[in-house]
Amino acid sequence: MKYLFDTMKSASISCRQMLLTGCAGMLLLLPGTLYAMDIEEAIWGFTNQRPTGQCIPLSLLLSNNTPETFDELVQLNRLQYNGTKVGAPLYRRVFLAPYTSQWVQFYPYIIDKQQENWSLNWGAW
Repeated sequence: MKYLFDTMKSASISCRQMLLTGCAGMLLLLPGTLYAMDIEEAIWGFTNQRPTGQCIPLSLLLSNNTPETFDELVQLNRLQYNGTKVGAPLYRRVFLAPYTSQWVQFYPYIIDKQQENWSLNWGAW
């Protein structure tokens, strides 16, 4: 009887391990489908400096490393110190064919040098 119980217990453990491995494998595949666009490079202004009290260009090199077309509205937000969005967001429509890159420019207003946190969002915000 103990042999039957041990066999059932080891079968249950191996089934649980296979299930956990399968779930972990699915999670590894999931980010590739969620993040269709990458930010390859960011350049602030003309000298990569952020002078205060001005609107300066922010150039972002965006790339699509998937076989699907990326055609969405992207949103640039200033973040407060706790991570919440503040101020008016800036929007740009971005179209990227599969496996291509493109420069996109925003013109954010820089209030002070301490406020350096920004986020770029797309999809459901």
